[in-house]
Amino acid sequence: MSTLDTLFVVDVAIITCLMVLANLSARIGEALRIPPIYKTFYVAAGMVLCASFANAVFDMIPYLTEITGAIRVISVAVSIPVAVRYWHWLFNEKLHK
Repeated sequence: MSTLDTLFVVDVAIITCLMVLANLSARIGEALRIPPIYKTFYVAAGMVLCASFANAVFDMIPYLTEITGAIRVISVAVSIPVAVRYWHWLFNEKLHK
């Protein structure tokens, strides 16, 4: 399996996780009356999709893998505080038991 194939599989997994988190966070956000910042997950999934597309189409550009890797890291790093905002109550439940 080549590096490009591995990146594609990882990208699909990340996009799937971000989409699931977005849908679940939208529902819990309605119940908890949290502002709709769950849309950040969709933006992050779009960033990963663009990075994957760039790797697949523009394979010959130097340093493209590093740039798209940075885009992937930024998209996940932006998603973590949003996930904590929506799902912080799970940590409290676990710590208090």
